[in-house]
Amino acid sequence: MTDLITIVIAMTSMAAIGFIAWKMLSAQERGDTKFHAKLDEDDERARKGREGRK
Repeated sequence: MTDLITIVIAMTSMAAIGFIAWKMLSAQERGDTKFHAKLDEDDERARKGREGRK
């Protein structure tokens, strides 16, 4: 039974750490204008690739 509790605690801890990291990165990316400009450039390149470079 202790092995099961240990596994549950470990998985819960990993999920919590992942969630905290995800929230921190999301907040950082939200305020990064250079990052958003790069995403827009990538979207434009992908659009041109789909449409055949008109």
